[in-house]
Amino acid sequence: MTESNDSQQKLEQLIHRTLRELPPRKAPRTLEMRVLREIERRNAPASSSVAFTSWPLVGRAAFILVCIAMAKLSLVATSWGASRVLEALRFIPLNWVIGVLVFAAAMYAALFSLGAIAYRTLSIER
Repeated sequence: MTESNDSQQKLEQLIHRTLRELPPRKAPRTLEMRVLREIERRNAPASSSVAFTSWPLVGRAAFILVCIAMAKLSLVATSWGASRVLEALRFIPLNWVIGVLVFAAAMYAALFSLGAIAYRTLSIER
């Protein structure tokens, strides 16, 4: 039992000494470039974390104008379409309306869940 331990220790020492005597090897230039590029990519701020105040002035103005236009459009569409929707609902049985609402809620929950799963799966930082 001790002979095998001694021979194994001698073998380990021989391998260790031999590996230490080997000259260091330089990494290929392409590998070095890929590693440095990956380090830069990981240290760069994510595009989703850029503050609104750091956007260009034209981009901020365009975003605000688009938001205002969409808000106006949704208010006009809501007031114009609400009466038509209520009128149409008079002819549709109530159980159909409830069924559509339940289906829409289930689809929303499924889409939300799939989005959360995709975000967790594809998230860069873990």
